[in-house]
Amino acid sequence: MLCLLSAAGLMTSLTACDQNAPPTSTEEVVRPAQIMRVDAGSGDSSLRFPGRVRAVQRAELAFNVPGRIIELPVQEGQRVEQGTLVARLDGENYQIRLNSAEAEYNKARTDYNRVNRIWQQSQAVARAEVDQKRTAMEVARANYLAAQKDMDDTRLRAPFNGVITRRQVENFSNVQAKQPVLSLQDTENLEIVISVPERVVRTAPKQLEGLAVFADRPEQPLPVRLKAFSAEADPQTQSYEAVLALDAGTDFTMLPGMSVEVVPNAMEQAAAGLITIPLRAVVADPDGGTSVWKVNPESSRVERQPVNLGAIQGENVEVSSGLDRGERIVTAGVSQLREGLKVRPMQSTP
Repeated sequence: MLCLLSAAGLMTSLTACDQNAPPTSTEEVVRPAQIMRVDAGSGDSSLRFPGRVRAVQRAELAFNVPGRIIELPVQEGQRVEQGTLVARLDGENYQIRLNSAEAEYNKARTDYNRVNRIWQQSQAVARAEVDQKRTAMEVARANYLAAQKDMDDTRLRAPFNGVITRRQVENFSNVQAKQPVLSLQDTENLEIVISVPERVVRTAPKQLEGLAVFADRPEQPLPVRLKAFSAEADPQTQSYEAVLALDAGTDFTMLPGMSVEVVPNAMEQAAAGLITIPLRAVVADPDGGTSVWKVNPESSRVERQPVNLGAIQGENVEVSSGLDRGERIVTAGVSQLREGLKVRPMQSTP
């Protein structure tokens, strides 16, 4: 009897414990996810190229002959017209050489005319002497023209309209031939130079159009388009130089040497209806295909959506089929998702 009472008491205690235990939670876990709305050209391009502004026409002006500068009438920042005298050498010695060469040429020409006339009239001189005098005249003429050019080269003139951006020597300095004296740039016609990394060159098409953004004028981006592209990489940086044409007509000052950031533009993609998404949103399927995790707008659950991909553009990729504009996809942590998992937009951190 005592054993039965003990067993009954134990059963009563266990039943009471079961009644006091907290109920098991059946609430579904909702995973936070980074979600983006698909649109034409919607890929958030992280491609940004630092660049600098330079003049389309630019030149380092130098004399073709050595000498001492005796006239340097221009200052940095001064605008000059084509043909303006910007520097002059002391030409005294060159003038002496020119006078001497001119005299020798005149004498050689007179000697040739004399013997040639005699040979024409009576052939009283040998034909070889006529040829010798003609050769001497031609040599003297070449020396005279060279001396004339050296004299002309003592004057340095602007080859085009532009601004003197730098004086590299001072007046009364002695300079060598080909030594830069002045820097001249046409500040009316500008372009932008950027360096494109090798990895981008392999994947991105060489038909770049985009926007040039200046740090102090982010609200006024300027359209740019590809003008020239280097076919050989810089041996030190392993990057390729791209020259972008910059449309004129800006209402703020731009000068050569200014820094700028070039952002590839998705305007052409939007116009063509192309969709781009981040590469990190793409999932490789077991059968070799590709897909993305699409978010059902009614249930907020993810569904695997097969997609066909096009050209890779940096860290984005074109989607040729499988997605429509307005749909939402998960763009981060896609390897942790499974079919039917409920997700919510990730809270942005301040």
